[in-house]
This record gives sequence, structure tokens and C-alpha cells, in this order.
Amino acid sequence: MHATVLKERKFAARSAVEIALATMSHFASLENRGSISHEDAVSRSLALVRSMRYGGSAYFFVVDMRGWMLMHPIKKELEGTFLSDLQDVKGTYFWREFFEKASTSGYVEYYWPKPETNEPVKKLTYVKAFEPWNMMVMSGIYLDDVEERYGEYAQVLGIVGAIGFAAILTASFFLNRHIVRPLRTVTDAFDRLIAGERNLTIETSDRRDEMGILIHAVAEISDSLKIGSTSQSSWDWLWETDEQHRFKDFYGDQELSGLFKKTTVGKTRVEIMGPWNARALIEQHQADLDARRPIRDFMYRTGALDGNLRHLSINGTPKFDFSGTFLGYHGTARDITERIEAEEKVRGAESRLLDAIAVISEAVILFDDRDQMVVCNDKFRTLMPGLDGVAYPGASFSQVIAKFSDAVAYDASSNAPLGGRWMTQHGNADGLQVILQLPDGNWLQAASFRTNDGGLLATYTDVTILRE
Repeated sequence: MHATVLKERKFAARSAVEIALATMSHFASLENRGSISHEDAVSRSLALVRSMRYGGSAYFFVVDMRGWMLMHPIKKELEGTFLSDLQDVKGTYFWREFFEKASTSGYVEYYWPKPETNEPVKKLTYVKAFEPWNMMVMSGIYLDDVEERYGEYAQVLGIVGAIGFAAILTASFFLNRHIVRPLRTVTDAFDRLIAGERNLTIETSDRRDEMGILIHAVAEISDSLKIGSTSQSSWDWLWETDEQHRFKDFYGDQELSGLFKKTTVGKTRVEIMGPWNARALIEQHQADLDARRPIRDFMYRTGALDGNLRHLSINGTPKFDFSGTFLGYHGTARDITERIEAEEKVRGAESRLLDAIAVISEAVILFDDRDQMVVCNDKFRTLMPGLDGVAYPGASFSQVIAKFSDAVAYDASSNAPLGGRWMTQHGNADGLQVILQLPDGNWLQAASFRTNDGGLLATYTDVTILRE
């Protein structure tokens, strides 16, 4: 039974490492296609692997093949240090064993401080190389957990032994239902994650045995991959909060994540939203968090980081351990300040354009580069009331100009009749000045011009008094 418990835990660690390697392969493929640089591919993959957890608190760490620690989510002080000569409390040069095992993959046993107590505990770590980047990825299990689980199993086994042979027959019935079927489900999900599927939904249960841990491990990693690898440009950094919604850590863009670590660790998002957001927005976000709802494209402003107003967009999912206890949120974030400020400038320019068009004495109508109407001024509608049902945003130039089909057109410079071809010339927006005699006896001078972005600007001036 002890061997069975250990085997299940080892399988969970090995499976998790394979998924982490598949995640790194995803970013390596983006690098190979030229979508992102090598530095960006490495940075983003390490940030994502740093945030991944399974079994509640199990984590990954990454080392290069020369012996330098690249990423360790728990002992960050090790990052950038040389590890080949590091020994555990028993004097074992376990890092040297990692390097020996990495090329073919395998397990290494050594003593390492447990995060909860910081006391050295025997640990068994699975290691495998990621050859494209000359790195190795590792994740391990603390063997005192295995001993504890074995004790629970031993108690159950004693009860079953006391019941006798009938219990064995009953157990054989439940074996297929509780072990074989769930294992097939997990194996299938694992294979699909390795193959690159990122929108996988894995149903978890309230099982507290090793199979429950394994199911939740794959589900947790799947959730991490959903939020972290959607697009190489969809996030700047990753964030993590605790069960009280207080920020725990940030990974990714060094400048931005470093700024967040310095100013917001221990605070909640609601606190840093402060006076820069509407009260209704803050209250709705708090309600979503309290209800454990996923966060989708939530945008807010904050000036709590460095005094500068920043616009942020975040996504996130709630985290639970295998018993269903809420652990907090993890997700992605992006600084969209430049985009928001650019949009505000565009809106300001559009507003000024509309103001300018409104006060022009001529009738003006503007079309975009697809010759669809954008805007016209009140003078245009007053001068040509018959166009009210045609001149609307999105209407085509041909729809609007068709209303002039009964007009008689003359070249403004020569006064020569133009016939029906004037509408084509007007649509070409070559600056031709046209005099139009409308059926009601009024006269208009029309001209059209192309804008720098390919749009069309047409102007119409009432010249009736000049023709009389």
C-alpha cells in the first residue's frame, strides 16, 4: 500500500512536469515562427510556469543546464545563483544528480525546507530537460505527506481486513468506478493538454484521496494555461491573490510586476482602485470576487502605484484545493494606458471635427475610406431636406448621390454641361467644381476631395442668388 501511495504521487509530479514542458514548448514554437523574440518567449513561459500550482501548493522550478537557477516561486533568493555545489542537510550534492538525470528524466531524493514550516523534509523530485532552451524543469513531492496518507490507508485497510472476503468482492466493484475510470479521464485530459489544447474543462470532485489530488492537479494546471497562454501579447504580467483577495505575488514584465510587488502586495484590488473609479464599478467587482466568479476583461484605473494614472485590464479565475476550499485568484493583467489615452485623443479630435463642421457655412458630408457616411452637418440637412431618410451614418456615397440624379450639372469653370458623368467624377473626389441646378430651381456648387486616410469630403454651397 505504501508503494501504491508513492507511485500515485510520483505520477502526479511527472504528469505536472510534462504539462509545464508543453507550456514552454508552446512559447518556443512562437519563437520559432518569429512571432516573439527568444527573450520574450523565455520570460513569458517562466512567468506562466511560476504561477502554476497543483495539489494546493506543489510548484515548479527551472534551472539551466549549466547550474544557474532561473526560476523558483518559493525561494526567489535562489534565482540567479549557481547551484552545482549546493548540499542538503545530509551532505548530498543533489543538484549534481539533477544534471545527471535531466537528459533522460528521473527522480532525485534529497532534503529540502517545506514551505509551511521551513524545516528540511525528505523530498522526491522529478526532473526532465527542455532541450530547445538548455533548461530543466522540476517538481517534487514531500515524502512526509506520503507517510501521512499511507497511515490513513492502513487504517482503512485494517477495517476492510476485519470485514473479510465479502469486502474484497465489494472493493473489486468500486475499483473500476473509483480508480480505473477516473484515471482514464485524467490520462485523456493530460494527453490533450500536452497536445496543446488550452480550453479544456475538467470536472473535479470532493475526493480527498490520491486520485482526487491528481484530478485537481490537472484541473488547476489547465486553468493556469487557460488564462496564461491565450496569446503572446495578451498580457504583461501574472498576478495571484489569497483567500482574502490580498495580492500575494506578481510575475512577468519585470518593471511592471516589480512596481506592483513594491506597492500592492498585501493590499486588495479594491484598495488600489480607490478614488479613481466609480463606486458602482468597485462594488460590482467586490461582489464578483465574493461570489467566486471568473474575471473577464475587467478594466479599471489606479494611481496608487507610482503616482501616475494607469489603466489596467485583467482576467482571472478562482483557485480551490482538492477539498473545495477557496485559495484566492490567479490571472493575467495588462497595462492599457497608452491605448486608452490614444482613444481619448481620437474622441477629442472627433469632437473638435464635429464642432468645426457644425459651424461651417457650407453643407458638408464626410465618408470613410469605404465610402460610407460618417457625419454631415445641420446645414446639409437644411439645404437638402429630401435626404433625411438617406443621409445617416453608414449610408453609402452612391445612396446619397443618387438623390441628385434629377439635377442638371455644369462645369463650374466653363459652364459646360456635364451630363450624368458628373456623379462618377464627384465620387472620384478629384476636386472638380460642379454647379447643380436642382428640380426645385435652386442652384448648388459642389466639390469633393479625398482625405489623407482615403475618406471623401463633399461640400455644397447654395449659389442660387448668384445665378439669378
